[in-house]
Amino acid sequence: MITIRISIAALMIGLASTVVVEYPVRLAYVDVIQQWWPPEKIAAGIGVPGFASKNIYNYIALAFWMSSGPADCVLIWSDPLKYFGPDSQFGKTKE
Repeated sequence: MITIRISIAALMIGLASTVVVEYPVRLAYVDVIQQWWPPEKIAAGIGVPGFASKNIYNYIALAFWMSSGPADCVLIWSDPLKYFGPDSQFGKTKE
């Protein structure tokens, strides 16, 4: 097993730390999804387990959170009710 060192720069809150993980890191980067409705298709597009096709990834990065605010797939994360609706299985609040 190869030990991978991941540096996590939490610049938004002014912290920086190094974390050692003892497992393979398989990162997928999601910028654009193909289907924006229904909520289950959105969840599949951003890699939510149980909705996305089986894959090898254990980390999913949604793009982009910019200095001007959310863009692309991060829009879903920033305002889930707007995209999933208030009556979806994913919750009724932004919390």
